[in-house]
Amino acid sequence: MKKTVRIIIKGIVQGVGYRPFIYNLAISSGINGYVLNSGNGVVVEAEGPESELCRFINLLKKKYPSKALVTGIEIEKSEMSGYKEFSVRESKVGAKRSVLISPDLSTCDACLNDFRSKRDRRAGYPFITCTGCGPRFSIVADTPYDRERTSMSEFDMCGDCGREYKDPSDRRFHAETNSCSVCGPQICLFNHGKRNKTDGPVAEAIKLIKEGKIIAVKGLGGFHLVCDAANDKAVNELRAAKGRDMKPFAIMCADTRIANKLCKLGSAELELLVSPERPIVLLEKRSKPRLRLSKYVAPNNKYLGIMLPYTPLHYLLLENDLKVIVATSANLSEEPICASREEVENKLSKITAYVLDHDRKILTRIDDSVVRIIAGRPCMIRRARGYVPIPFSLDSNGRSILALGAELKGAFTIAKDGNAFVSQHIGDLKSLESYQHFKSTIGHFKRVFQIEPQVFAGDLHPDYLNSRYSNKLQKIQHHHAHIASCMAENELDGKVIGVALDGMGMGDDGTIWGAEFLIADRSEFKRYAHLKYVPLPGGDKASLEPWRMGISYLHSVYGKALLKLKKLPILKDIDAKEIKTIVEMIEKDINSPQASSMGRFFDAVSAILGICYRNSYEGQAAAELEHLIKKKSKASYEFEVVEKDGMTIIDPKKVIQGIVADIRSIGVASKFHNTVAKMILEVCKRARKSHGLNKVCLSGGCFQNKYLTEETLRVLKNAGFKAYVHKKLPPNDACISFGQAAVAARSLT
Repeated sequence: MKKTVRIIIKGIVQGVGYRPFIYNLAISSGINGYVLNSGNGVVVEAEGPESELCRFINLLKKKYPSKALVTGIEIEKSEMSGYKEFSVRESKVGAKRSVLISPDLSTCDACLNDFRSKRDRRAGYPFITCTGCGPRFSIVADTPYDRERTSMSEFDMCGDCGREYKDPSDRRFHAETNSCSVCGPQICLFNHGKRNKTDGPVAEAIKLIKEGKIIAVKGLGGFHLVCDAANDKAVNELRAAKGRDMKPFAIMCADTRIANKLCKLGSAELELLVSPERPIVLLEKRSKPRLRLSKYVAPNNKYLGIMLPYTPLHYLLLENDLKVIVATSANLSEEPICASREEVENKLSKITAYVLDHDRKILTRIDDSVVRIIAGRPCMIRRARGYVPIPFSLDSNGRSILALGAELKGAFTIAKDGNAFVSQHIGDLKSLESYQHFKSTIGHFKRVFQIEPQVFAGDLHPDYLNSRYSNKLQKIQHHHAHIASCMAENELDGKVIGVALDGMGMGDDGTIWGAEFLIADRSEFKRYAHLKYVPLPGGDKASLEPWRMGISYLHSVYGKALLKLKKLPILKDIDAKEIKTIVEMIEKDINSPQASSMGRFFDAVSAILGICYRNSYEGQAAAELEHLIKKKSKASYEFEVVEKDGMTIIDPKKVIQGIVADIRSIGVASKFHNTVAKMILEVCKRARKSHGLNKVCLSGGCFQNKYLTEETLRVLKNAGFKAYVHKKLPPNDACISFGQAAVAARSLT
């Protein structure tokens, strides 16, 4: 007996080869009907004998394309239609849409084989793709995901590509990005805005790079600024042009063999490097690298940020004797990555005159993701290409939510119907241009995911640009959002001990917080403990000049007698008049707000040790302090934990005294990190005793620190705690918006 069912498959099921997969599964199962893309996912009408139909449905539930993410399968009876075959039908848009979109994917092995085969008609073609790889999110204008709603709509398939597109046996069957050199996008090299007439634009670009030139190269979600990573002069010119004194540049290596010559490669790091997401992976430098690399790529840094090629164009650039290139985002400080040649020429003309461009438009700017391995698993530092817009699970109680995040590491979250979409890294929202990019990206998410926000959430800070987006903000404390984000990501309910360590965030008492221990759930929190307050001389300027924090902490312990500590590098390297000015500001309470910041505590120690006095990029002083650790030790400094007015306070006075006494010792950095881990443990023990809680959530930018995080997890585990960290979101402020959305969702019950 024949039956007919209608099946709706939801999730990331468009742009990942799902329709071809369904088609071939139906044919092999003896099922007639059709499959199509709709605004709600993939729709299948399946008709056949009951036994074959059951087999088809069972296979459908167990198998799916490797790049798909199925969030739900709905099956309902349908009327018999007497289908004679199974077909792929045209998409249906519909008024309401809830389809998910695939992230951009790196070139797959099958396409790479075709690309390298001299007998293949696409040999060396820079835009070779199939249903399993290539651009997705960056080229989508709207849903359902069909060629006509992407930037590939401008390219009509030739006869050969059209036949592949219609052939069920071909892996390019219904591949919306399908093209070749006859009908698809083309590469062009521009010099001072004029098209270079060379027949080999890529070869010419390689020649320019080898000559020491800086060129802009178009990627998936924006342009890279590229130069020879072994050329000191070129790397320094790029630093000077971008105004980037010390911040490490990302590099792209031809393959893992080249990466292994520069850095130590463990199995976890290797897996990340070759993954379809192709993030930048932070890898520890070899003490004796087996390949020349400019020392200016990552100065004063123990790590290199390495990625492998993820587009055919990258492979063309690197499959010759040019094996390593700098590949940094093409933008100016605080501005979005450039997504068109015109932007590059208008904004970056002082950096480069050369642009390796192509005519497939980027519709959504998206930077490279950055990941490092901590405690044996990936820790996201910057979430963008390859991962966005994969959603997170979040019950918003039937309402749609827009959470605007924080000022640094700008990202927003838009949530509805159980899905929360955390945007790509947008950047620090300190400029009007960044804010405009922020707003336009929200508009794009609203359109493609068909979400019109009803509830708005943001930070307590009144001066953040993103808080201007709505005058109906539910304001959520910064560190509560950190902990709620970690809880929601780990699907935790009930109360936990929340440990939020970062640079700073406004507290609900109007002071600056940054080393916070909370008794929290997703709805509310109570501040349980914090690091003792110290002044921030100069306010925000203290985060740019760590030496100010060094003097502040020394003053908190020694008063004016700090000037007698002649053996301290900070007193030798910083002008005495500047030091006396800071002391006066502290003592007279001039522009020196009180703060409990762990990030500024790290800055202070880095400065006292003479490691870093001025941050040329966020977190530089703390990063260089971490990099000073040569080997693990168990040594730590004493500290005090006191109770005052119902609050638990960590007093670091003895830590500073210990560091001053150890100023010439080799192991100061590891002792300091161990001490912070023990501070966390001691406070968590007290919270467990007083509140009966055993779950600890760790969040905040300080937990990007590999040594600190691993040591904290170790001591907590040994003490019987169950500790949770972020799995797929960064622990830094990029996770804030998801936490805000989680808190706002609970307020709707």
